[in-house]
This record gives sequence, C-alpha cells and structure tokens, in this order.
Amino acid sequence: MKIIVVSRGDVQRCHTLKLLSEWGIQAIVVVHEKKTARRVRRHFPFHRIVVSGTKELVEKRNWILNNLVEENEWFIGMDDNIQYFTMVRKNWRGRESNVVTGPPPKGHRNWRSVYNTYVIPERWLEELRKDIQMADALNIPLVGVSNTENPYFRSRRYSNYKLVITKVFAMKNVNRLSFENKYSHDSWLSALCVANYGKVLVDSFLHHKTKMNEEGGLGSREHRIKNGLMGYMKHTMSSFPGLMRLGRGKLKALSFKFHSEAAIERWRKENGYV
Repeated sequence: MKIIVVSRGDVQRCHTLKLLSEWGIQAIVVVHEKKTARRVRRHFPFHRIVVSGTKELVEKRNWILNNLVEENEWFIGMDDNIQYFTMVRKNWRGRESNVVTGPPPKGHRNWRSVYNTYVIPERWLEELRKDIQMADALNIPLVGVSNTENPYFRSRRYSNYKLVITKVFAMKNVNRLSFENKYSHDSWLSALCVANYGKVLVDSFLHHKTKMNEEGGLGSREHRIKNGLMGYMKHTMSSFPGLMRLGRGKLKALSFKFHSEAAIERWRKENGYV
C-alpha cells in the first residue's frame, strides 16, 4: 500500500522521511517544485520524490487523488513532521474500551504509560492496515487515528463520528471524497465522508508524536485565525447544515453534532444523501 507524504521541502522539518527511511519503509513524497524536489532527494534518496506543481496542501492532496492513486485504491497519507508512533499496549489494545478514569493497571504509574507505548513504524502500520481492512469491509473509505495522547479522550478504541485529522490517515480514492477548505480541510473531509458514506473510522488506540506549528506547515492557530480560520469553519458548517457544531471556549473547533447511527442516518435522509 502506498504511503504518500506531503511536504514543502524544509528538510529540518522532514522527521517523517528520516523516521521511515531508518526503518526501511519507502514513501512517495509530494513537493510543489523541481528545485525543492532536488533538495529533498539529496537528503532523503531512499524515497521517491514527485513534483505536483501545486503549493497549497489541499491542492496537493487533490493532485495525489488525480495522479498517484488509482480509483478505489487505498493509500496512507502523512504530513512530513511525524517524529514517532505510539499505541496502546497489547493487553489493553484488544479491548473495546478501557476504564481510564479508574486506577492504572498494576505495574503502571498512570494510564499514559499504557496508552503511549513507543513502537516501530512497521508495527504501527500493521495495526493501521488492519483498520483499513475493517473499514473497507464496512464500506467506510476514511480512517483516522487519535490526535491526542491523553487517555481520558481515548477510552474507547473505535469511533465513527470523530474528525479524521490528516496528519496521518488512510483513504480510499472514491469519487465522492476530495479535499477542500484550506484551514478546515480535516473537518470538511470528515463531514463529506459521513454525509456520503454514513461513517468514518477513527482508531483512538493509535497515536503519533508530531511537532506542532513548525515552519513550513499551515502556521500557528493565531496565524490561521488572522487568515480566515473562522470563515473556513463556517463554510464547512454551512455546506453540511446541522451536521457540525462549533465548540465554545477560546480554542473553538468543529465536531459532529450527532454521535449515533440513527441520528446520522436521519440527517443524511433529510439532506438528500440517501
């Protein structure tokens, strides 16, 4: 299965490429121009570097769908600044959920040591591929992992109505999924998938360590707010009326308004998706 990394070519930020090459895992790296491709190729010759001619992240990912992935083919997408991968320990990973509000298991100081075990990339990807097989059998074309290391928000392994954060994700190239909405593309893609297919699949027992707001990314939250973040989030909400809600507090974020299959299917029917 193809692993496709999007990058602006800042080699100091390309932790993903270093990590994967150290473990013998080749990726296709998508950059926007030939000059950048030459620079990245010099530092990471193990990987395949391709030029999209598109600078913005949303445009790059749509270019990937049109040029690198066949119709109905699954691929794994990553940002270029993943430092390492973690997962829930084996004895607790096979459970549907864990009581993380209770005392930690014997031999562990806290639930974080259970939930954030370092694993080699291939072992982590093996678990992700199992999720992909499950999702494909259920006709769910979008798979995500946890975007937080805090066990309190990860007690249940699988969720169908959480946002898929595209730092690391898996996607099937189907004609009703594409990328849009620069600073709200994760919520857009997740909403689009739920609208068209009824569910996403998020495995909260898988996580990854990422350096946030590094140079070469989408910028800090303050930067995104100054450049219209709220407008992008409102566009997602208006495009799927009644499906998403905007959280309260300082760090406003979108989430699904409904968390049951019955409520989602009712919304889909009312809005002409089924």
